[in-house]
Formats: sequence, C-alpha cells, structure tokens
Amino acid sequence: MGQRGNGFERRRAAKHPAEADRNCVRVIGCGRRFRGDDQAGLLVAQAVEAMELPGTQVATTEAPCADLFDTFCAEDLLVVVDAAQARNGLRPGTVTRIDYRKSPERLAARCRTNTHTLSIDAALELGRELGLLPSDVWVYAVGAEDFDFGDEVSESVANGVLEAARRIRRDIEAWLRRKELARA
Repeated sequence: MGQRGNGFERRRAAKHPAEADRNCVRVIGCGRRFRGDDQAGLLVAQAVEAMELPGTQVATTEAPCADLFDTFCAEDLLVVVDAAQARNGLRPGTVTRIDYRKSPERLAARCRTNTHTLSIDAALELGRELGLLPSDVWVYAVGAEDFDFGDEVSESVANGVLEAARRIRRDIEAWLRRKELARA
C-alpha cells in the first residue's frame, strides 16, 4: 500500500506518458474499516487503483474532513467516494454521483439529515468558500445500511462497490478525453 500519515493513505499514481510530471485526477475513498458497509468508499478506491487509470492518484482516508484539504488545488479533478445512509430514494448498493461544483446544495441537503457525510460536506464547503477546490469535484455515494462493527459489507453494497468503480472509471476516462481535446 502507500505511505500513511495523518489518517490519509496515499497510493501510487498511475501515469500516462502525457501526464508524466503530474497527476490531474485524485480519487479519495472515505470510510471506516471494520464498520460494515461504511467501508464502501475504501473498497471502491482499491478497485479504482487496480484499474491503473492514467493521470490518476488514489488515496483512502478514515478522517475525510481533515484529509481532503491535502487535495485542494493539487488536481484538476477530485473524486470523493463514501457510503451514505440508504433512504430517500438511495437504496443499499445504489450509486449516485453529485457534481459538487455545479450543485453543492445536493450534498449539503443530504448532510443536514445525515451526519455520516457531514465531514465531507464540511471540508468541501470550506474549500469552496476559500476558493481552494479543484476545477471539478465529484462525490459518489454508495447507498449503505449496516454501519455496525464488522469487516464484511452487505451483498448489495459489495455490488455497489463494483458499480461505483466501473462508473468512476468510465467518467474519468471521458473527462480525460474532453481535457485532451480541449488542449488540441
């Protein structure tokens, strides 16, 4: 794995020759190990890392409010992945994406009734207010229901982890193509 410091585990970056000097995408999986479905973001990050996407660095954290600040201004695209309490149309294992720069109120509205994601929203909101956020910020939520102690995730969340990783890969690849076309 990567180096560990301040709760933020950095992983090696997958490099593409055109992006050899810097990464432009950072994926951060958030969650708590040994807390059932709450591990979803960590597991998605592991799956995305195994895909070795070009220009992409993957990290995990169990303290997202503090650790997300390490990523601000560092990348062009920040992807944050976490479990979210299943309710109000978000079923266990369902994956949803919020484009934070376009609609931060969607994440804030969820956080008013769900303290599980409050730390992510607090970090992103502060970064937005300070003008420190990358140009694009996506938050992927995997619907979850079992946050009790244990190292197993539910079957629906395990399926959601795989779906989230596939969607993130597809979305990052499309974003990188648009970015490359814009440079041409």
